[in-house]
Amino acid sequence: MREDNLRILTPSEIGEYINSGQCSRYALLNHDSTEEKTSRQWNEAFRNLSPVLKQSGDEFEDEIYAEVLSEVDIVVDSWFEYDDQAQNETQICETIQTVSSSGKIAALTQAKLAGSVGSFLLRGDSDIIIIYKSENTLHIHIFDIKASHEQKTYHQIQTACYSILVEELLEQTQFDTDIDIEIHTGIITRETELVINTPASYPTFDRVSREADVKRLLESSGSMSTTLEKSLRHALSRVSIQ
Repeated sequence: MREDNLRILTPSEIGEYINSGQCSRYALLNHDSTEEKTSRQWNEAFRNLSPVLKQSGDEFEDEIYAEVLSEVDIVVDSWFEYDDQAQNETQICETIQTVSSSGKIAALTQAKLAGSVGSFLLRGDSDIIIIYKSENTLHIHIFDIKASHEQKTYHQIQTACYSILVEELLEQTQFDTDIDIEIHTGIITRETELVINTPASYPTFDRVSREADVKRLLESSGSMSTTLEKSLRHALSRVSIQ
Protein backbone atom coordinates (compact mmCIF):
# COMPACT_ATOMS: atom_id res chain seq x y z
CA MET A 1 0.00 0.00 0.00
CA ARG A 2 1.27 3.45 -0.91
CA GLU A 3 0.43 6.56 1.04
CA ASP A 4 1.08 10.08 -0.16
CA ASN A 5 1.95 11.33 3.29
CA LEU A 6 4.88 8.95 3.80
CA ARG A 7 8.36 10.44 3.78
CA ILE A 8 10.27 9.46 0.63
CA LEU A 9 13.51 7.58 1.12
CA THR A 10 15.92 5.99 -1.37
CA PRO A 11 17.93 2.76 -1.07
CA SER A 12 21.13 4.73 -1.58
CA GLU A 13 20.30 6.93 1.42
CA ILE A 14 19.86 3.83 3.56
CA GLY A 15 23.12 2.36 2.30
CA GLU A 16 25.00 5.59 2.98
CA TYR A 17 23.48 5.75 6.47
CA ILE A 18 24.87 2.28 7.22
CA ASN A 19 28.23 3.17 5.67
CA SER A 20 28.45 6.26 7.89
CA GLY A 21 28.13 4.10 10.99
CA GLN A 22 24.46 5.09 11.36
CA CYS A 23 25.47 8.69 12.00
CA SER A 24 22.39 10.78 12.83
CA ARG A 25 23.85 14.07 11.61
CA TYR A 26 24.91 12.54 8.31
CA ALA A 27 21.48 11.00 7.74
CA LEU A 28 19.67 14.26 8.51
CA LEU A 29 21.94 16.35 6.31
CA ASN A 30 21.88 13.82 3.49
CA HIS A 31 18.11 13.45 3.52
CA ASP A 32 16.48 16.85 3.29
CA SER A 33 18.60 19.66 4.69
CA THR A 34 19.81 21.34 1.52
CA GLU A 35 19.87 24.81 3.08
CA GLU A 36 21.90 23.61 6.04
CA LYS A 37 24.32 21.80 3.78
CA THR A 38 25.02 24.87 1.68
CA SER A 39 25.15 27.33 4.57
CA ARG A 40 28.06 25.57 6.28
CA GLN A 41 31.25 23.86 5.23
CA TRP A 42 30.61 20.11 5.31
CA ASN A 43 33.49 19.15 3.04
CA GLU A 44 34.42 15.95 4.84
CA ALA A 45 30.90 14.57 5.03
CA PHE A 46 29.71 15.54 1.56
CA ARG A 47 32.82 15.58 -0.57
CA ASN A 48 31.99 14.63 -4.15
CA LEU A 49 33.67 11.59 -5.64
CA SER A 50 36.77 12.61 -7.56
CA PRO A 51 36.24 12.91 -11.34
CA VAL A 52 38.78 10.15 -11.96
CA LEU A 53 37.08 7.69 -9.59
CA LYS A 54 33.64 8.62 -10.90
CA GLN A 55 34.74 8.07 -14.48
CA SER A 56 36.28 4.72 -13.55
CA GLY A 57 33.08 3.67 -11.81
CA ASP A 58 30.91 4.78 -14.71
CA GLU A 59 33.09 2.89 -17.17
CA PHE A 60 32.84 -0.28 -15.07
CA GLU A 61 29.06 0.01 -14.96
CA ASP A 62 28.95 0.51 -18.73
CA GLU A 63 31.08 -2.62 -19.21
CA ILE A 64 28.71 -4.69 -17.08
CA TYR A 65 25.63 -3.34 -18.86
CA ALA A 66 27.19 -4.09 -22.26
CA GLU A 67 28.14 -7.62 -21.19
CA VAL A 68 24.70 -8.42 -19.77
CA LEU A 69 22.67 -6.87 -22.56
CA SER A 70 24.66 -8.65 -25.25
CA GLU A 71 23.92 -12.06 -23.74
CA VAL A 72 20.22 -11.94 -22.79
CA ASP A 73 17.26 -12.52 -25.10
CA ILE A 74 15.07 -9.63 -23.93
CA VAL A 75 16.21 -6.16 -22.86
CA VAL A 76 13.83 -3.82 -21.04
CA ASP A 77 15.19 -0.35 -20.32
CA SER A 78 12.91 1.51 -17.93
CA TRP A 79 12.09 5.04 -18.98
CA PHE A 80 8.86 5.70 -17.11
CA GLU A 81 8.69 8.27 -14.33
CA TYR A 82 7.69 7.55 -10.75
CA ASP A 83 4.53 9.60 -11.23
CA ASP A 84 3.41 6.83 -13.56
CA GLN A 85 4.28 3.98 -11.22
CA ALA A 86 1.45 1.84 -12.59
CA GLN A 87 3.30 1.68 -15.91
CA ASN A 88 6.57 0.91 -14.14
CA GLU A 89 4.95 -2.06 -12.43
CA THR A 90 3.14 -3.22 -15.56
CA GLN A 91 6.43 -3.25 -17.44
CA ILE A 92 8.08 -5.46 -14.83
CA CYS A 93 5.13 -7.84 -14.53
CA GLU A 94 4.74 -8.19 -18.29
CA THR A 95 8.42 -9.13 -18.53
CA ILE A 96 7.94 -11.79 -15.84
CA GLN A 97 4.95 -13.19 -17.72
CA THR A 98 6.90 -13.22 -21.02
CA VAL A 99 9.83 -15.10 -19.52
CA SER A 100 7.48 -17.55 -17.85
CA SER A 101 5.79 -18.43 -21.13
CA SER A 102 8.83 -18.29 -23.42
CA GLY A 103 11.70 -19.52 -21.25
CA LYS A 104 13.90 -16.71 -22.52
CA ILE A 105 16.32 -14.70 -20.38
CA ALA A 106 15.38 -11.05 -19.80
CA ALA A 107 17.22 -8.13 -18.27
CA LEU A 108 15.60 -5.00 -16.91
CA THR A 109 17.94 -2.04 -16.49
CA GLN A 110 17.28 0.81 -14.07
CA ALA A 111 13.90 -0.66 -13.16
CA LYS A 112 11.99 1.94 -11.17
CA LEU A 113 10.59 0.49 -7.96
CA ALA A 114 8.48 2.06 -5.23
CA GLY A 115 6.47 0.93 -2.25
CA SER A 116 5.73 1.59 1.40
CA VAL A 117 8.18 0.00 3.83
CA GLY A 118 7.74 0.77 7.52
CA SER A 119 7.38 4.52 7.97
CA PHE A 120 8.60 5.43 4.49
CA LEU A 121 7.79 5.46 0.81
CA LEU A 122 10.87 3.70 -0.52
CA ARG A 123 11.77 4.21 -4.16
CA GLY A 124 14.80 3.83 -6.36
CA ASP A 125 16.24 2.44 -9.60
CA SER A 126 17.63 -1.10 -9.53
CA ASP A 127 20.78 -1.43 -11.66
CA ILE A 128 19.98 -4.77 -13.28
CA ILE A 129 17.30 -7.39 -12.78
CA ILE A 130 17.79 -10.65 -14.67
CA ILE A 131 14.77 -12.93 -15.03
CA TYR A 132 15.14 -16.52 -16.19
CA LYS A 133 13.29 -19.81 -15.95
CA SER A 134 14.66 -23.09 -14.64
CA GLU A 135 12.33 -26.06 -14.99
CA ASN A 136 9.11 -24.94 -13.26
CA THR A 137 10.61 -22.04 -11.34
CA LEU A 138 11.00 -18.45 -12.42
CA HIS A 139 14.05 -16.72 -10.95
CA ILE A 140 14.34 -12.98 -10.40
CA HIS A 141 17.94 -12.01 -9.67
CA ILE A 142 18.43 -8.43 -8.52
CA PHE A 143 21.92 -7.00 -8.94
CA ASP A 144 23.61 -3.83 -7.79
CA ILE A 145 26.82 -2.85 -9.60
CA LYS A 146 29.65 -1.59 -7.40
CA ALA A 147 33.05 -0.59 -8.81
CA SER A 148 34.86 -2.00 -5.78
CA HIS A 149 36.87 -5.16 -5.34
CA GLU A 150 34.65 -6.60 -2.63
CA GLN A 151 31.06 -6.21 -1.54
CA LYS A 152 30.23 -4.33 1.63
CA THR A 153 27.39 -4.63 4.12
CA TYR A 154 25.86 -1.37 2.94
CA HIS A 155 25.89 -2.63 -0.66
CA GLN A 156 23.80 -5.60 0.44
CA ILE A 157 21.45 -3.39 2.46
CA GLN A 158 20.84 -1.19 -0.57
CA THR A 159 20.14 -4.17 -2.83
CA ALA A 160 17.82 -5.73 -0.22
CA CYS A 161 15.68 -2.60 -0.47
CA TYR A 162 15.00 -3.45 -4.11
CA SER A 163 14.17 -7.08 -3.35
CA ILE A 164 11.65 -5.96 -0.72
CA LEU A 165 9.96 -3.76 -3.32
CA VAL A 166 9.95 -6.50 -5.94
CA GLU A 167 8.46 -8.97 -3.46
CA GLU A 168 5.79 -6.44 -2.52
CA LEU A 169 4.93 -5.98 -6.19
CA LEU A 170 4.64 -9.73 -6.74
CA GLU A 171 2.33 -10.11 -3.77
CA GLN A 172 -0.01 -7.52 -5.30
CA THR A 173 0.03 -9.01 -8.80
CA GLN A 174 -2.29 -11.62 -10.29
CA PHE A 175 -0.48 -13.46 -13.09
CA ASP A 176 -2.26 -15.29 -15.91
CA THR A 177 -0.85 -18.65 -14.82
CA ASP A 178 0.51 -20.01 -11.57
CA ILE A 179 4.18 -19.13 -11.39
CA ASP A 180 6.60 -20.41 -8.77
CA ILE A 181 8.94 -17.44 -8.27
CA GLU A 182 12.21 -17.20 -6.37
CA ILE A 183 13.97 -13.90 -5.69
CA HIS A 184 17.75 -13.67 -5.41
CA THR A 185 20.10 -10.77 -4.71
CA GLY A 186 23.74 -10.19 -5.54
CA ILE A 187 26.48 -7.56 -5.85
CA ILE A 188 28.55 -7.33 -9.03
CA THR A 189 32.07 -6.11 -8.20
CA ARG A 190 35.31 -5.95 -10.14
CA GLU A 191 36.11 -9.45 -8.91
CA THR A 192 32.85 -10.99 -10.13
CA GLU A 193 33.12 -13.56 -12.93
CA LEU A 194 29.63 -13.31 -14.37
CA VAL A 195 28.47 -15.78 -17.01
CA ILE A 196 24.98 -14.73 -18.06
CA ASN A 197 23.93 -18.10 -19.46
CA THR A 198 25.14 -19.85 -16.31
CA PRO A 199 22.98 -18.66 -13.40
CA ALA A 200 25.08 -20.75 -11.01
CA SER A 201 27.81 -18.13 -11.56
CA TYR A 202 25.61 -15.29 -10.33
CA PRO A 203 26.81 -13.71 -7.08
CA THR A 204 24.36 -14.02 -4.19
CA PHE A 205 24.01 -13.11 -0.54
CA ASP A 206 21.46 -13.91 2.16
CA ARG A 207 18.68 -11.54 1.18
CA VAL A 208 16.29 -12.61 3.95
CA SER A 209 18.59 -11.43 6.74
CA ARG A 210 19.40 -8.20 4.93
CA GLU A 211 15.72 -7.51 4.25
CA ALA A 212 15.10 -7.98 7.97
CA ASP A 213 17.83 -5.40 8.65
CA VAL A 214 16.14 -2.90 6.31
CA LYS A 215 12.72 -3.43 7.87
CA ARG A 216 14.12 -2.91 11.36
CA LEU A 217 15.73 0.35 10.26
CA LEU A 218 12.53 1.67 8.69
CA GLU A 219 9.92 0.59 11.22
CA SER A 220 8.48 3.38 13.38
CA SER A 221 10.84 2.56 16.25
CA GLY A 222 13.82 1.85 13.99
CA SER A 223 16.98 3.94 14.04
CA MET A 224 16.42 5.44 10.58
CA SER A 225 12.88 6.46 11.46
CA THR A 226 13.75 7.94 14.83
CA THR A 227 16.78 9.72 13.38
CA LEU A 228 14.80 11.45 10.63
CA GLU A 229 12.13 12.49 13.11
CA LYS A 230 14.69 14.62 14.91
CA SER A 231 15.35 18.17 13.85
CA LEU A 232 18.73 18.84 12.32
CA ARG A 233 19.18 21.81 14.64
CA HIS A 234 18.70 19.57 17.68
CA ALA A 235 21.23 17.06 16.39
CA LEU A 236 23.80 19.78 15.74
CA SER A 237 23.19 21.53 19.05
CA ARG A 238 24.02 18.34 20.89
CA VAL A 239 27.41 18.28 19.18
CA SER A 240 28.17 21.90 20.07
CA ILE A 241 27.36 21.24 23.74
CA GLN A 242 29.67 18.23 23.95
